[in-house]
Amino acid sequence: MGDTETFNGRRAIVVVTEGESRGEDEKFSFTDRLYVDARTWLPLAIETSGTIDYGPKASYETHARYEHEFVDAGSLAPDFFDPASIGYVAADPAAGLAQDVRMTVYWLGREFDPGGQLPKLALRDAHTFAGDVPPGYRATLSYADAADKFGPPIIGMQEFPRSAWDALTSGSHGGNWWEQPGVTSDELALPGGRAVIFRGPSDRQRGSDRFLAHVYLGDTVILVDDFDTPSTYNTAEGFRALAQGLQPYK
Repeated sequence: MGDTETFNGRRAIVVVTEGESRGEDEKFSFTDRLYVDARTWLPLAIETSGTIDYGPKASYETHARYEHEFVDAGSLAPDFFDPASIGYVAADPAAGLAQDVRMTVYWLGREFDPGGQLPKLALRDAHTFAGDVPPGYRATLSYADAADKFGPPIIGMQEFPRSAWDALTSGSHGGNWWEQPGVTSDELALPGGRAVIFRGPSDRQRGSDRFLAHVYLGDTVILVDDFDTPSTYNTAEGFRALAQGLQPYK
């Protein structure tokens, strides 16, 4: 909740936060009052009061003040707000694919643009593993909408050597999502392999159908999923584009 007050003679918005937290043997209650300058929206102070209950109950208070000032923009170097000016280099999301995992790893490239109505994807994260990670994959990749720099991944991949995949599926006894009633599948021929695209009925939580694909290329099996999050790619056309876009890494 925010109210208008004054702090040290300055008009301020007060944001009040109340709550409780627990440790192993104690319980904390707190009330934070954050004073924000009504003109600049910069913080002026924060005051916290509350209790600690660990058998006996004790009260506490803390106070913090913030000091700041404006400087003329012309006095700053042109690259003052550029992280590269202090040596920052963005991490390469493909760096995790460098490890040899004794199988061919497939990806969509650093960026993937299938055209049409589907948005461009950007590689968000990638990892490889020297041994089989339960349930047996040796590589994982995730892709996000390239236009949403800080958005969550919308497409994920787990990559298995064929032997590990066969062991996983033979021991599932019908417990996987794609084996459930109501899930249908279509097969897609690919150069050097094939894909099976599964479609499950919509439910109240998703509000849309769910899609998933198994892509068989050489001795690698790629499980492509949607992180259980609806997106523009959650169509048969979207998953066909993903399967057709896979290529060997290096």
